[in-house]
Amino acid sequence: VEEVVADEATRAVQARIGTPAGRAALRAFGVRMPDQWNPPESPEDVIGKIAPTPVVIVHGADDRLFPAEHARRLYDAAGDPKRLLIGEGFGHAEDGLTPAFARKLVDVLGETVSL
Repeated sequence: VEEVVADEATRAVQARIGTPAGRAALRAFGVRMPDQWNPPESPEDVIGKIAPTPVVIVHGADDRLFPAEHARRLYDAAGDPKRLLIGEGFGHAEDGLTPAFARKLVDVLGETVSL
């Protein structure tokens, strides 16, 4: 099921930015896009290369586009220092951003980057 959801998300992104029509539509809305789409490197391949830059991965437990396992794989591939914060009742993007979760996120960021 997780791979099906990820494949659907990949297809949705590809349909929007991976076609000439999709890129033209984005440019019409002011989004700067190159004329040709080159698929980016896998986040799992890149995240380990940025250590020792601190990484905080924030993911929603109820995200229907990308399962929490994606965040866990990124966390496993990252170098130190790193933190993983899975928000209960949190879907995709900011739909679960409550004041309590925002305070927890500020605390985690502060601890991770030693502010």
